[in-house]
Amino acid sequence: LSASAGSGKTTTMIARISAILKKGADLRDFIVITFTNASAFDFREKLIGEILKIEDGERVSELLTQLETADIGTLDSFCVNIVRSYFYIAGVDPAFSVMDENDSSALKSAAAEETVEYFLKNNGEVLDRLLEVFNAHSYDALIGEANALSSYKSSRPGMKFSNPAKDAAVKELYKKSLEDAVKSIAYSAVKKIESLKIKAAAAGFLLLSDDLNILEETFDTLRSAKFDKLFEILSDFHIDAGRTRAGKNRTEEENALAAEFKELKGDLKNYAVKMSQLLGGATPEEAELRMEAADTPVKDMVDFTLAYEKSYLEKKKKAGRLDFADISAKALEILQNSRVREEISSKYKYVFVDEAQDINEMQWRIITSVSEKASLFEVGDVKQSIYMFRNAEPEIFSEKFDSLKQKEDSLQINLNKNYRSAPEILHFVNSVFEKVMTKEDALIDYSSEARLIPGGEWDARGEVSAFLIKARENSPKGRAEGAFIAQS
Repeated sequence: LSASAGSGKTTTMIARISAILKKGADLRDFIVITFTNASAFDFREKLIGEILKIEDGERVSELLTQLETADIGTLDSFCVNIVRSYFYIAGVDPAFSVMDENDSSALKSAAAEETVEYFLKNNGEVLDRLLEVFNAHSYDALIGEANALSSYKSSRPGMKFSNPAKDAAVKELYKKSLEDAVKSIAYSAVKKIESLKIKAAAAGFLLLSDDLNILEETFDTLRSAKFDKLFEILSDFHIDAGRTRAGKNRTEEENALAAEFKELKGDLKNYAVKMSQLLGGATPEEAELRMEAADTPVKDMVDFTLAYEKSYLEKKKKAGRLDFADISAKALEILQNSRVREEISSKYKYVFVDEAQDINEMQWRIITSVSEKASLFEVGDVKQSIYMFRNAEPEIFSEKFDSLKQKEDSLQINLNKNYRSAPEILHFVNSVFEKVMTKEDALIDYSSEARLIPGGEWDARGEVSAFLIKARENSPKGRAEGAFIAQS
């Protein structure tokens, strides 16, 4: 279920569960995974309201009793329960405690200090090289990079650091990332060209339309080209002046479009330069040499990160503590045991997952293991994915949603009717995002799949105004916006 903001996703999930309960299912058959504890509490409160609508008093009493111990909560809390129940499989001290973010930050700070001191004493040149590579003025920046790398690795089961200059798989990934970056730029160029083409067609400016078609064809070629071919295309790449210029014999509208065309060509030339810079060389061989030249700083960063991870791990062990990344990894390790996986997955007939757009690969593997024998109901919206800084992968939900089109025993639903906002606001939002949210750039084709539809009843009508507020230099975040609102 892809549910846009204000479309009633929680109401839909509650209604789905209620319908299943009315057919005789027990709440013991369900696991409902929410993203926050507050969401879990809200979900329970709304479910109580649905249960109380049942006319059979004995059934109501039975379900309310089951609700007290029902598996409705965050994936973190579910994983904690798995690790506590099967600690012996993962080799965890049964008396472990879970750290909150403050405790984790304190241990990480101590590990960071210890790591820097170690390198200063034993390998100071590594720190010097890294400070230069990251253009950093303090070791805090290096710790931040190490933290980000460690966090990224912990969200991907089985991932290990490797030397990109010698790892063929990483080289291919590197090439693919460059391909994708160039294609993204080319796509932006095509969208700009298409926008001007629409204006030219409306004005009957055929000469401009022809020039734009030539440019569009060039950038479309870049969008479909493979790594090696990109260098060949860009080496011969040039943007002709075109035949479209302002002139006395043209209308005012045509002259305005010709001026816009001139500006567009400047943008397209900048795009071409940016693409060449991304590829890092005139030939594929030069690009690979550039990658190999990064071997030393990459190895330095890996060594620094591994030392930091080791120090942090030792401090957690000494304190008998686990953070939530540890909990997820241990839970997945436990679920690899076929007996345990069978035991846990057989408990549930129905698995509900809220905010599925913000899960990562580790979490998805856990959910998949638990739902082997169950009916899986996922609710998400890639437009609302806000946790990529915590390694969320909205691609997982998007790909899963699209793949259901090929499966007869599955169903995909788009909830786009918005009951929360006035029609004028929704029309404005649509007009903006249908131009920028595409399958290629944002994992969703907004214009055909995700346009918001007014669903509420509104007596008052108005118009939307957009304001660009320039904050003063060194001004606290939000102050300029607050001052503008206060004065409006």
